Amino acid sequence: MGTVTHNRLVPDVFRRVFGGRGVDLNNLCKPDPTKVLLNSRGYSDIYSVNSKESMAVFTTRLIAHLGGSVVFLGPLYSFAEKYSNNTGLAVVQPLFSQMVAELLWIRDHSWLQTWVTWNRNLICIANWNADVHSIGRGIQEACYTLEHLADASKRFYCTLVPSSCTNSLFRTADYVFSLYYHRLGTQSLDNCYFNGSASYVVPTVYRSLDKDCVITTDAETTALSAESFQIIRAKNDANENVIFARRVITGLIKANVSHPEKLESFGEYAPTTWLSFLSQLRTSLWVCGGETGRICRTGSLDMDTNPWLIWMIWPVTILLLTFVLTSCISYCYIILTPDSSKQWFEKQQMGRLGKVVSDDTTESTDDST
Repeated sequence: MGTVTHNRLVPDVFRRVFGGRGVDLNNLCKPDPTKVLLNSRGYSDIYSVNSKESMAVFTTRLIAHLGGSVVFLGPLYSFAEKYSNNTGLAVVQPLFSQMVAELLWIRDHSWLQTWVTWNRNLICIANWNADVHSIGRGIQEACYTLEHLADASKRFYCTLVPSSCTNSLFRTADYVFSLYYHRLGTQSLDNCYFNGSASYVVPTVYRSLDKDCVITTDAETTALSAESFQIIRAKNDANENVIFARRVITGLIKANVSHPEKLESFGEYAPTTWLSFLSQLRTSLWVCGGETGRICRTGSLDMDTNPWLIWMIWPVTILLLTFVLTSCISYCYIILTPDSSKQWFEKQQMGRLGKVVSDDTTESTDDST
């Protein structure tokens, strides 16, 4: 077995025995641009490295979080150079907020800055690759902010998260983060990050992870809740109301629509509150099955669709009422005049008996004669 020289470090020995890249001591303690947080502290750590390349990696991650993808590397390095200290001299460090603001400007003027492509149809949900402790802290932070908003109409108490979204910490985070994103605005990086526990994703991604607890502006995909209803109803779009109402009927009430034309009419004049919305759907005759307990009979009980039913129901109703009224009068007469009725009955009986006796007497007389 070979000897180990005293000036050789242990990592070098392992690298020689087992192979591999070994340890780069020069960069061992430097901040990693692929792992630092996308915030002011992470930016300052990368700035201190004095490397345009490291800042380019950090910028690429930041662009991806904002929904972009770098197409050309030249403009990327030019951008990163503005926000890195390549000279190592004591210069004024640009602010992280300046970097974010410039990237957002580039996103809003994408026809001028073509080195990045942007996906604008993004949703804020939980980072499903984050650890549960980070997710929990993110939920606490978001809930505290939502509960103490200055605008009372935008406040939300996380105890109201739908029960279907509380069986998983990540599903709860999806609901809270997506609501936070809508209530506080969609422009700031701070509204969808929470130290890495939240992230922007495209619809195809969040639908594969969680299709029930993400709040969006799309009536076909948003969570079935009061908060989603407010977003959809505020659009004043009858078609969106119809789509959302149909999903509520099949998803929450577990029922069916017997008359689609009634649903279309409902969408045009949908209630403005969630409770009224649910109540009307549950009590409408054109909603059947499920929680309603009504049997689905397409076209059988609709007066507007079948006006001839009115001509059938009215005569039957009148006959029934006449029968009931006559029965009640007869019953009352018998109960209220029992004596006279009894006397009449006895007279009838005596009359019949007297006639029989008279007939017998006549026959006896004839026989004797």
